[in-house]
Amino acid sequence: MPATKRARRYKKPSVEEVEDAIYNWVVKKREENRAVTVKEIRTKAKELAAEALNISPSNLGGIDEVPALFDIVYERAVDVKGRENIKIDYTGHEKSNLTVVLRLTAAGEKLKPMLIFKKKLMLKGQFPEQMKKVG
Repeated sequence: MPATKRARRYKKPSVEEVEDAIYNWVVKKREENRAVTVKEIRTKAKELAAEALNISPSNLGGIDEVPALFDIVYERAVDVKGRENIKIDYTGHEKSNLTVVLRLTAAGEKLKPMLIFKKKLMLKGQFPEQMKKVG
């Protein structure tokens, strides 16, 4: 590879001001004879980027998807009087499941959970007022 060409294996900074501020911060720490680790640089860069982009904690969040099953076998069942063991193989809803999506912001605010059904399992009829049907 010629000396003028280089394989650019680095990502260009998305916010130039943050890059300059990190450089100045590292130089200042080194002038004070303090060690600067990569982890400290990453943490400082995240703080400065959040300030530069005006991202509030209420706009950042995370989600978790939890599968839930309709196939719940009940402990009580009807059978002939006197029988001790009642065997229940299935309820007929083995493939009926949904996904519950739980959401939370970085500020600690809990958002309303979402239920995701398969198209063929979509509830028919009137939805409760607290639930909003999408799609």
